[in-house]
Amino acid sequence: MGKACAKRFEVVAGERRPMVLSEMNADGDVTGPYDQSKMLKDFCEMLKADDENWLEGFTFYQFRDRGRLGLEWEDPNNAEVGIRLPVMDAFKEIINDEFFMPSMDEKEEIMLPVKLRWGGAEDSDGLAIPVKFENEPVFCEAYFEDELKDANLMMEINGRWFYKAPGVAFIDFMPAFFEGGKVKDKTLTLKLFAPPASGENEVGAGEDWNINYYYEIKKLPKIRVEYSPVI
Repeated sequence: MGKACAKRFEVVAGERRPMVLSEMNADGDVTGPYDQSKMLKDFCEMLKADDENWLEGFTFYQFRDRGRLGLEWEDPNNAEVGIRLPVMDAFKEIINDEFFMPSMDEKEEIMLPVKLRWGGAEDSDGLAIPVKFENEPVFCEAYFEDELKDANLMMEINGRWFYKAPGVAFIDFMPAFFEGGKVKDKTLTLKLFAPPASGENEVGAGEDWNINYYYEIKKLPKIRVEYSPVI
């Protein structure tokens, strides 16, 4: 049905436009938690087997709710705590599948300052910072000074993503090395993106404000790497 809709929309619009399913889920209260998980996995396997590649993306209903439409079920004893549902593991497996993971291309070398563009999780321009590792680190940290301290950043290194909220001056990258691959004599790339802190673009900030958000980076974070404990 979704594929038929995509083809019909193309006829109506006179061109192919990105097709997104704004809600993709089954109600765990109706199907039961196990069939809910299976339906999501089956749908994604159908997408992988379809050579027409008609779908740009889909949105899972929500992270947590009071029924069973989210990845978690709200604990009736504490609204701030979630009860993990089987679909959580299915969703984690799907987003880590190479087929569904966004690709990142490194382009030309640039000089600071640079204006980063955030158009969405799969359509943004960021910075790629090489970090050379002589051995397995005991400390790997980033420090954000001056204006960079106020930045809202998403960063990835060694396969692990980190968030830096505005006002935060320090991020510890060591969780990326607890479960990641060995990095001795390797140069890893620290990828840095700047989405809007509120989750919304700044109204009127440029002609394309409703599509893109821009943030100027004037200096890089200071990276501290240590290979032995401080004695």
